[in-house]
Formats: sequence, structure tokens, C-alpha cells
Amino acid sequence: MPNPWDSVSNLKLTVTDTGQPACDIYANGLNRISVTVFINPIDADHNSVEVDPKHLAANTWLINYATQAKLNRDGSSGWCYTDTPNQFGAIPNPSTTHEAKGDGYEVTFYIYCTPDAPSDQEIGVLVHTDTGKDVYNSDSGDWHTPVTFTALPTFTYKKGDITWDHEPAKVTSGWCLAHHFYLTCAKTGHHFVTFSVDGYCTGDPNLDGLMGWQLTGVAQDRPGMKTYQYFYGAYAWWREPHTRKDNQRVSYFYAPDPYDDPFWDELEIYNKSSIENERSLSCTWICHQAQDADIPYTPNGGEMTEDHHSYSPKIVAYDSYGNSGDFWPDAENLVPDQGEGPKLDIYDYNPHP
Repeated sequence: MPNPWDSVSNLKLTVTDTGQPACDIYANGLNRISVTVFINPIDADHNSVEVDPKHLAANTWLINYATQAKLNRDGSSGWCYTDTPNQFGAIPNPSTTHEAKGDGYEVTFYIYCTPDAPSDQEIGVLVHTDTGKDVYNSDSGDWHTPVTFTALPTFTYKKGDITWDHEPAKVTSGWCLAHHFYLTCAKTGHHFVTFSVDGYCTGDPNLDGLMGWQLTGVAQDRPGMKTYQYFYGAYAWWREPHTRKDNQRVSYFYAPDPYDDPFWDELEIYNKSSIENERSLSCTWICHQAQDADIPYTPNGGEMTEDHHSYSPKIVAYDSYGNSGDFWPDAENLVPDQGEGPKLDIYDYNPHP
């Protein structure tokens, strides 16, 4: 029977992606930086022993290097760590980008901190062996290779930190006028990686992502029915990943008797490079000029009985470090002034609280 795990011949900690002993991190609770612990277990005779990696990880903790107190695992305040990565693992201001190297088993954790965390933290390691010993990489322990993290203040993106450019959309079916608007990061050294969108039509595949609409110009009055000359709509293409689609439906109409056949407009969306698509959120403004007595469908069935409606859309944009900003497209004011181009404004506050 092999001898039990009694101690270690190596207990080293380093930043996984850089191999360095120091690292910056944004204090927003989302920026998770990977660190690797290298452990070489030995028995009482100083011979290397095999240890189940899961057992080894379960008996390894990150600690305050100075005090040997355990950091808050899966915590919500101060300096914390977890064994689960997220999509906000970018390192601010990295000095190098080579992988960490060391001897023995590898255990990976992810450091994060909240705004109330002290600005600097030296982090060490504690392992508990099968013979009951506690071995420390700490100021007063047997090993002395801490990783030092410096907390950077988090920030909130505002309208001045973004671009909201637009360009004509390619209409693949129908005859609407359409422009794509792109929400992208304008802050140097940063880019958006994901977006959370609230306030749009759900449950209707014909009008998926519709944020709001306006109907103008009564074309005909019929008993119990109004038909309109123009349909203005705003859409958010919220599904991730942002992949190209050639036939995204953006309106749905029918003509009264004797026609009754529905018809619609379709656009090409996310037709840029994969990197550009993932780093931006595309929204679309459309204007459909009705032919004769065309009637737009209301979401989830029936003809539209409201000449305007907004779902109160809100977009939260996150960069690769987990910093974010809240933005509100104005889906209540879609009709441009005469002679002006497409109208879809965006704000860093709710314009219609």
C-alpha cells in the first residue's frame, strides 16, 4: 500500500495567463482572473505520491498571504475566489501573455473582488494533507511565492463612451426602408463582449425583437378599421451569438378582402466580420409604406389597434472585464422630421420613466 500524502515539495501560485506574480483586476465582482496552484505531494520519506486531482483540489484553499486567513470562497464581498470561470476573464494591463509553468499537479481558481475590497491583496495557498498537516504558502509559512492583486476602480459606461453609428440595411424581401444601428464601445483598450436586452416583443416569430412601433398617416377609414400609410418599427437583435442571417423578418402585414394573404419585409442582419458582430449589438429602424389598404399585424396575432407602442427597451452592455453601462433606445419616437434620415436615438438614462 503506498504511503499517504504527508507534505509537498512544491507549492507555487501564479497568474495562469501571464505566469507573473502580480496582476490588476477590476473591482466589480465580475472580472475573474485565473490563478494556478502548482502542488507536488510527497510522503514522509519525501517521495512523490499520487493524489486524486479532485481530492487535491478539495483540500486546497486560497488565503490572505499575510494573515493565513482563508479568502471568501464563492463570496459576495471583498476578495473572493471560485472554481468557475465566466466570460469576463480578461486581464487589465497585462505585462506578458505566456502560460504559467511549474512542477506537480495544477489546481485552478478564479480571483474576483467587489468595490469594498482593499486596493491591494497578497494571496497565498493552504493545503491540508492526508496525514493532517497544514502546509502554507504564506508570509510565515514554508513557501513564499504569493500573487499580488491590485484592485482597479470599476466604472459605468455612458453615452460618451459608445458609438451609435448606422448604415442602410440590405432588404432581401419586401420594400421597406431600413437602417442598422450598432452599439459599440468607443473606450480605448476596451470592447463589449455581451449584451443583456429587456423590453421587446416575445412569443411572436414574425415580430421577434420588436422594441416599439409608430403608425402614421391614416390611409383609409373603414367601419371598425383604420389603415395607415406608414409603419415605423425598431428592433433589437438580442440573440447571442450574433450570427449573420439573410432573412430576418421585420414586419408582418395583410391586405383586407379580397386579398387576405400575409406578406412581410426581411433583412440581412449581422453581416460584418465575426469579431465586429460579437463586439456590437445591432438594432434596426424600419419604415414600411403601406400599399393601398395594408394592415400591420399586432404582435401575437390580430391587427394593430394602437397607433404607437413601446416595450420600454433597455440594453446593458458588458466589456471583457465585466464593466457595464445601461442604455435606453427610444422606441417611442421613431418618426423623423421631414427631410431627415432614420430616427432611433439612444440614451444613458431612461427618457420615458
